[in-house]
Amino acid sequence: MRFNEAPFPARAFVTDSSRAIPLGGSPYTSLTPIDPRGATDQFSATLDLSAELGAVTVRSITGYVDLDDEFYFDFSGGIRVPSGQFRANGLVRDSVADTKQFSQELQAQGTAFDDRLDWIAGVYYLNEKSTQVFNDQLVLVPAVPVAFNFLPTTLKPTTNSYAAFTQGTFAITDKLKATAGIRYTRDNKKMDATIQNIFADRTTPG
Repeated sequence: MRFNEAPFPARAFVTDSSRAIPLGGSPYTSLTPIDPRGATDQFSATLDLSAELGAVTVRSITGYVDLDDEFYFDFSGGIRVPSGQFRANGLVRDSVADTKQFSQELQAQGTAFDDRLDWIAGVYYLNEKSTQVFNDQLVLVPAVPVAFNFLPTTLKPTTNSYAAFTQGTFAITDKLKATAGIRYTRDNKKMDATIQNIFADRTTPG
């Protein structure tokens, strides 16, 4: 057997002199018997409050986001075995993810110098926590299809972000204004992970 030959006669593509033609008739047609799925659910809420304290307006903006995501599909796109059936051939991945995000911003704004200066200052905080679990299966199609199940891989990133900012716009004349501002941001990120590269078991796909 030459190195560029597969150990089975049927392949996912046939070729003519100019192009590769998927056996499904279209590059958008998958030959795998595995039914893919994907779903994303997102909930978000924002609370915006403000109050007038003399010449200064104080504003609070609170945000919350909850995101759930999952997908399951065959990365190989499937292959036809000698019996004429189609099977997965490569990596099949199942992923479930959850992300929760909380943010809080406090602002103070007003005017000065006989209303020639409009200014704003504030602070910002964000906390985001995520968990994603990958369940992978390696499917090989020799004479008898064999599937190797990997132990799960779990990723848990966490972000804490802090910021402070200020900006001012000064009316030099009735037609000329100058704006200047500054912002400082600090992000703290960490990742807790369990990454598996060994098999949990071996099965024979039905």
